[in-house]
Amino acid sequence: MALYHFTDARNIESIMTHGLLSWPLVYRCGIDAVMGSNETSRRLDARRGHQEYVRLAPQPNHPMLYFAMNDGRIDDYAWLEIDEAVLYKNGVLYSDTNATANRATINSDSDTAFEHGDRQAEILIPGRIDPKYITY
Repeated sequence: MALYHFTDARNIESIMTHGLLSWPLVYRCGIDAVMGSNETSRRLDARRGHQEYVRLAPQPNHPMLYFAMNDGRIDDYAWLEIDEAVLYKNGVLYSDTNATANRATINSDSDTAFEHGDRQAEILIPGRIDPKYITY
């Protein structure tokens, strides 16, 4: 089973060097990245305490890509496949919908993301995903 993450294609070289990083880690490391998220979603992340997580989708059709492209935050996108081995990292969380939503149920039960069926379900991986887990 693969997991998925969309990004602006301009980020690929950096991702293959540094891995996938939470947005605060991108800033702390001084990496020049094109963010798919906007200020509102980053503020909501911080409010809920989920800013230090990398977001993955259980399927490659997360609706947030449409919004990121429509808003001009992402130009040319790439879907990255992530090996399911990242699910065994300590502190992984699962959301039944977009994790910034007030209605989101977020917990450590994988069924929350995989069995709910919402196209916006997310897996939250703490900190960083090493490039060795990333394929195309």
